[in-house]
Amino acid sequence: MEDKVWHACERAQGEVAGIVRQMLGEQPIAASNINDDMRSRRVAAMKNLVNGGAQDPAERHQQWTQQHVDSGWVYGKEFNENEKTHPNLLPWDELPAEVKLKAEIFMVFARLAKSLEE
Repeated sequence: MEDKVWHACERAQGEVAGIVRQMLGEQPIAASNINDDMRSRRVAAMKNLVNGGAQDPAERHQQWTQQHVDSGWVYGKEFNENEKTHPNLLPWDELPAEVKLKAEIFMVFARLAKSLEE
């Protein structure tokens, strides 16, 4: 049951973030680009966020950034999976407000999943 709750919240978070992307005129992430491994990593990140990991979106962003840098990603003006460039590989204070909003949404759904499993 626990994993179903976390995965349902991860999917809902993705849908809400997709709506925010559309509202901001950003390209949505194609459903075909989100595989089971990515979903599992996102669920793990949500669990870590609320189970003693990062305490706020800024701290979570720092962890996310470090994970990407450790995997060979670098800052780039545009997201490019092949070249491993990402426009959000910036310090929290330098991120646009809409990126911070998506991080806040992620935290809300992580807290929701935690409350539903209790």
